[in-house]
Amino acid sequence: MTAKPKNQDPTAAVLEAHIVAIGEPSNPHSARRAELARRLLADPDMYRVWRELRKQDINPLTFLSWVHNSFDYADFEAVRQNPGETGNQLDKIERLLTDLKSEIEQSPLPRNQATAQMGIDHPSLPPVELSIGWHGMNPEHDWIGYPISVHGVLSVALGMLAKHREREPLRLVARQRGRGDNVEIVSFVRHMAYLSKHHTGKTLAGSLAHVTNAIYDPENPLDKEAASDMIKKSPAAIHPKPNKKGGLKTAQMKP
Repeated sequence: MTAKPKNQDPTAAVLEAHIVAIGEPSNPHSARRAELARRLLADPDMYRVWRELRKQDINPLTFLSWVHNSFDYADFEAVRQNPGETGNQLDKIERLLTDLKSEIEQSPLPRNQATAQMGIDHPSLPPVELSIGWHGMNPEHDWIGYPISVHGVLSVALGMLAKHREREPLRLVARQRGRGDNVEIVSFVRHMAYLSKHHTGKTLAGSLAHVTNAIYDPENPLDKEAASDMIKKSPAAIHPKPNKKGGLKTAQMKP
């Protein structure tokens, strides 16, 4: 079968218009998004994927966001530390944040005083004035700007770290690898499958194989069977099962 010219496909046309709208971006995020869209459009086999997206009622730009997210995720997974090293580093960060927060609480540093003022400018948002103190910044006080404390920022950081650790089981998706598999490609396929399954109820392995080939141009192109095999071997942590009490339990993984 001969591939349809991309300018005749309405789904591809949306991505082409998006690239034009992005223009020549100066920030890396937008530049990478445009480059990924170009790779997809340059592959003649992608017309099968465009057809599947319409069948599943998936917005082309939403799909591009999945690709972009999975690409960045796979790039990170290819170079990140193993789970043991990551856990040790996160433990150290948590300990340092907690210790510094405690030291500030017990220190003679001024409380409820703005020892510094700072303005934050943003190209597309209103400017913000900050009144910065060490701790105990009462929001009802008559501050020049929005009150923020170093102690409060440390508390936010600890909360962010806790949420990051809650998501960590999913990030183990690339730790279970087939021998000889390209870690980046395996990570990309599994993350795309996770997003697809979450939003459509299907992994769409055949389409993911075409997408992966378009993005990475691997020496050995993937087919539906190869992509399905990668998805089936995903860690159990990505497939939570009900426990006896009706909640969800997550299988424990070894790195």
